[in-house]
Amino acid sequence: MVQRRVSAYKLTKDTRKEGQNVPRFADLARETRVAAEKSLREVALALGFTPAYVSDIERGNRNPPTPEVARRWAKIIGADEDEFERASRLDRKAIELSVDRDVPESAR
Repeated sequence: MVQRRVSAYKLTKDTRKEGQNVPRFADLARETRVAAEKSLREVALALGFTPAYVSDIERGNRNPPTPEVARRWAKIIGADEDEFERASRLDRKAIELSVDRDVPESAR
């Protein structure tokens, strides 16, 4: 049986412009973690998530984390924080807007 290694630079056509060299977050996270010789459990505990949740993200079964969590993830495994944030932003299916709680009632 021949095993094929998944490249960390696999691109998705639906979230990237042609020619953009940004890996999918799932592939980037897994390949970088393995290269850094960190276990799934180590990364999950450092992030405050379960290993199952992190595994789902790395396999592409869940949306990537927020850009802030992506930066923490990169820091934990000694990777490029900007690259992780960029991949996370490009793979997320929705954007998040912060809501200021001090907005006057008339502006709501």
